[in-house]
Amino acid sequence: MTGGALFACIACCTTPIMLQRTAYGVLVIAALVLLFVEDAAIAREAVSIAGPLGDLLRRGSLIPLLFLVVLLRGSLELNRILLAKGVKPHTVFAGLMVFFLLAAPWWLAAGWL
Repeated sequence: MTGGALFACIACCTTPIMLQRTAYGVLVIAALVLLFVEDAAIAREAVSIAGPLGDLLRRGSLIPLLFLVVLLRGSLELNRILLAKGVKPHTVFAGLMVFFLLAAPWWLAAGWL
């Protein structure tokens, strides 16, 4: 890499939008690490809880809930986009399928299904 190309690459990475994206990326990674640590702490504390709720919490609780919320919000956003284009999607069916496809393995592991 020549000196000019290296300088152009460094200058590109110091634009405000790249700095903002880098800072956001670092914060999201830190939040995910904290989420995994908290999920492990909940699983350790759930040992004292008897019954199906204890089984459910021991297998993880925050990560599946996070996926559930993100994917439900994504399906709602896709629904909004499709409605704006004049398409009439099956909103309730799509939301229920997202919910059950994500919750079923979690419930099966706890013995609820």
